[in-house]
Amino acid sequence: MRDIKSVILDTIRDNPGIRYRELLRAIGVMNGVLSYHINLLERENAIVSERYKGMVRYYLKGIDKEEARILGMLRIPMVKVIVEFMLDNEPCSLTTLSQYLDRSKSTISWHLKRLIDEGIVIKHNNVYYTSDKDNIKSIILKYKKELEKVDTIDLLADNYTDIIDDLRF
Repeated sequence: MRDIKSVILDTIRDNPGIRYRELLRAIGVMNGVLSYHINLLERENAIVSERYKGMVRYYLKGIDKEEARILGMLRIPMVKVIVEFMLDNEPCSLTTLSQYLDRSKSTISWHLKRLIDEGIVIKHNNVYYTSDKDNIKSIILKYKKELEKVDTIDLLADNYTDIIDDLRF
């Protein structure tokens, strides 16, 4: 049987920016066991955790903070689609994004606000631009395989947002 720490490291390597609960499900161990080993790996400087507004994502040691921040956002399915569309179609208006993605303006606006808060998107004169196009493209290419995996928590959050928007009159 493989060492639990090796399994954790392999899972984080294959899923950079994975959340704690997603890691817990992927590995299939008890909460306390995972917590214990995560703390050990952080103390050993094998992994780093990125905390933002109550959300924790895990990365292997050595990942650039900027890269981790962008990667964490790109793991959110709707955000990834928005950013990829913007990279090829800048500048973008809220209406254009809403029509392309077939989502309400409020849903798109909510995601854009998060992207602006993270410094990934810039708003100027009611149009949106990516802040560092080349860096974002290189991160998407570098982590293409990892970004194809869907984080179920992020997918649920996107679906919840869509349901709430559909309930509005």
